[in-house]
Parts: sequence; structure tokens; C-alpha cells
Amino acid sequence: MTTANPASAGSGAIDRDLVLTREFDAPREVVFRAWTDSVRLAQWWGPHGFSNPVCELDPRPAGAIRIHMRGPDGSTHPHRGLVREILEPERLVLTMALEDEAGRTILEVLTRVTLAEAKGGGRTRLTLQASVIRAAPGAEPYLRGMAQGWNESLQRLATTAATGRAAEEPSLVLVRRFRASPALVYRAWTRPEMLAQWWGPHHTRVERAELDPRVGGRFRVVLVEAGSGQRHEVSGTYAEVEPERRLVFSWAWASTPERVSRVTVTFRPVVDGTEITLLHDRFADADTATRHRRGWTESLERLAARVAVGDA
Repeated sequence: MTTANPASAGSGAIDRDLVLTREFDAPREVVFRAWTDSVRLAQWWGPHGFSNPVCELDPRPAGAIRIHMRGPDGSTHPHRGLVREILEPERLVLTMALEDEAGRTILEVLTRVTLAEAKGGGRTRLTLQASVIRAAPGAEPYLRGMAQGWNESLQRLATTAATGRAAEEPSLVLVRRFRASPALVYRAWTRPEMLAQWWGPHHTRVERAELDPRVGGRFRVVLVEAGSGQRHEVSGTYAEVEPERRLVFSWAWASTPERVSRVTVTFRPVVDGTEITLLHDRFADADTATRHRRGWTESLERLAARVAVGDA
């Protein structure tokens, strides 16, 4: 954890190893979920004034972590990491790397979190150890801000743990990298003949794809399930279109036209290709968000295979 805006990092001593201990007025199980549930994690991760529009953590050994911190000035600071150890509700070990705009690591930190029952009943004692694994030239401002970042984050964690629940509307965020240029990946989203080759879960195929990728333009896709032949139609309207950078569109199934959600796709060039962040929000309920997460996960797997062969 760093103060992600170097300008606010101050001129304090550089901490390459940090140990913090805090007590929370919540059981271990609740505090542990605040670390391992993506929605709860997004509510407290980062210093005061920061938000996490992308927050994805897979709570299992070798599970991926992707967090994009947004500063008060609107700047975005992408983090990527792995879960190294997890023992519910006692221990969590993870690595996190702060990346620059090209996807290069600026600072990588190993964090160990231990949770123990505290005196008083229903309370938790947290011990956090953060150790710098590597720091690239230019990482000094972030190193100076590491202690401040963790102190403020743990203050926010106390609030999240005290509520014991996630209060945000159902949504999902997926971040994926593709070995293809932003131009190619964007075309796969905006050209009907390309979109038809990857859109939908593995057991479906696209029967029809109609796309008008401009602000106010409409899209319509008809999927057919293998075996049953059942058809599913989804459509929407483009609200924002920035070629090779961003797409925002509404989303509604023909079977439930009153349930309108929203999809935001951002495209970011990285060293080995393109990173996309897919946010699907404004779901009617959590079950619908879960079903769409499965569908989008399989669709993005198919997209990776499609762009790997180029424009062929």
C-alpha cells in the first residue's frame, strides 16, 4: 500500500519494512471477509479520498489480484498481485505491484496479515507486515508514502468491518490482458463479423450481430445455445464511444427489457499488448451479477483466442 499520489507522500523516512498492529470491533470472520471479498475490499483499500473502480481478488492460493486506485485528482494507479497464502480466518499473504501506464512494475511489496481474537469478545487484533521486494528508479515517493497509506487504509477498514456488510449495488469488474494491439481488440468489440466469433459463453454461438458504435447508436446480438437451440437476444444503446479507449453502453435482455444495466469497457496499452477493464453495473440483484460474471469470463476467454490470430 502506498500513497498513490507522489505529491502527497511528503518527505518522511523511507520504510522498506513496516509492521502495524490494530484492533477492530468486529469478529475475525468479518475482518477476514473485508480483505477477501472484492466489494468489501474496494470500500477501504487506499488512503482517505481514494476509490477503487476496479477491485478484483480471487481468494485462493495463486489467485489473481487487480486493483485500480483512483486518486482525489482523478489519476489512476493500477496494482496487480497474487494471493500467496490464505487460511481463513487467520492469515493472508499477498504480493502487490504498483504499475506505470505501460504496465511496468514501479514497486512490489509482500504483505502478511495475521488475525487473532482480541480480549473483550467479538474483537480482532490485526498484525500487518509489509516488506518491499523490489523498487524501480522513481519509486522513492511511493516508499515514503507506504506507512501513511497503510495507516489511512486501516482506519477505513475499521469502518468497513464495523458495518459487517457490503452496501454497494450489485456489479462486476473483470480485468484481462491480451497479446494484441488496442486497435485490434477495439475492432473485435465494434465490428459485427469479429464480435460474432467470440461473444457469449462457450456453449453458445452468435446468430446475428448488429452494431452501430456511435453515441446514440444501437447494438443487437442474438445468441443460440448448443444442443437446445434456445435463443437469447440482448441489445442496448451506446452512451460513450472513444475509439481504442472506451465504450459505454446500456444492456437489456429481450426477455426482461425492464432490467437495464450498464457496461463500461476501457482499453489500455501495456508492454505486451492491451489491458481491458470491463465494468458491468446497475444489476437488479446479486444473482444476476453472478450469472453475468460467468458469461463475461467465458466471453473474454474466447476474445483472447480470437485476437491472438490477428485480423484473419
